[in-house]
Amino acid sequence: PLPPSETPTPTITNTPGPVTDTPTPTHTFTPAPPTPTSSAGALFSDGFESGNISAWSSAITDSGDLSVQPAAALDGSFGMQALVNNTSPIYVRDDTPAAENHYRASFLFDPNSISMANGNHHIIFMAYSPANSFVLRIEFQFLGGQYQARASALNDNNAWSATPWANLSDAPHLLELDWQASNAPGANNGSLGFWLDNALIGQLNGIDNDTLRIEHARLGAVSGIDVQTLGVYYFDAFASYNSPR
Repeated sequence: PLPPSETPTPTITNTPGPVTDTPTPTHTFTPAPPTPTSSAGALFSDGFESGNISAWSSAITDSGDLSVQPAAALDGSFGMQALVNNTSPIYVRDDTPAAENHYRASFLFDPNSISMANGNHHIIFMAYSPANSFVLRIEFQFLGGQYQARASALNDNNAWSATPWANLSDAPHLLELDWQASNAPGANNGSLGFWLDNALIGQLNGIDNDTLRIEHARLGAVSGIDVQTLGVYYFDAFASYNSPR
């Protein structure tokens, strides 16, 4: 793997649109101790217990704003700390997926009282196709005094389908998604499920996405950071699979 200091600049072929809807969330969770799902079909995992990000394929750290710290530990002795002090993306990248038509990922996330203006929103997880275009994402926002997260998936017409927003308390949470490509043109049977602390937030079915596959993923302050978003939040215990939940 590349050392964390290298900062490759991939070519992005499309740009995620802004969130314009503000539905009222119907789920609020105070987390129990996280319980990740089974390791069947495991692709990649890292709990940052090495004390660094060398397990990842590459990283954008913005001169150390993304780092592994004991203070960021949500499970074990180390976790990944993202210091958001400008609008520059910071993330780790995993190139393990190989044109996957089924992709599942989970990780621990703690908002850690990060300061965000009302309506501030950005992406904390994104999966990409072999053509380096977007396929799947988890969005994080602050609205009405409440942190929130949701998952969304792209279809073959370049439109996003999203789960409901779920409220996050200012504490560690287990976020998990399970994405499936449609199995044939016209079948329109692609799907996306999103869980928070092992409770299902939303299940999207009937997605027309048979042309899409997942080739790599990014975790961190990935894209769309607002200038009013400032502070530190934490990630830990990332794992990905190419098998059902």
